[in-house]
Amino acid sequence: MTMRILLITACLANIAFAFGSLPWQPNPMANHFSLNGAPTRFEPPIVTAEAMSVSVGVVAYFLVGFSRVKTVRRIHSFFDSLGIMTLLFLLLFQWKIFQANQIVPPHSNSIVVLYGWVIIAVFINIQLGRLLFRLPKENNEINPL
Repeated sequence: MTMRILLITACLANIAFAFGSLPWQPNPMANHFSLNGAPTRFEPPIVTAEAMSVSVGVVAYFLVGFSRVKTVRRIHSFFDSLGIMTLLFLLLFQWKIFQANQIVPPHSNSIVVLYGWVIIAVFINIQLGRLLFRLPKENNEINPL
């Protein structure tokens, strides 16, 4: 249950940040950046906030909804952990977009987002390994996967 609360909190934090940062965003704001940090696309801040909120909602709904179909506890925990990491990554992504738009012209330090991608990829691989290759318990439990 604690993981579910963290998942919902991470989702709400993303949505709160998306709309809470609107007063400080330029119009239009840069919301996509090349690897060298230069902006590649601009949109009104409300469009970016709405898009991020929909993305966060879809991720949370998919992960929570899909995990409810499964009855195996560790699969449930896997999706909760994946959801939390994904939502925290999206929050980092929003923060970097916010920071990039606080300077003129907008510019992003893409290396932080790259590190975020690496961290989430490593986390997902570790979690998948734990999920798929965990040995059965001593009572001859059959591995559900």
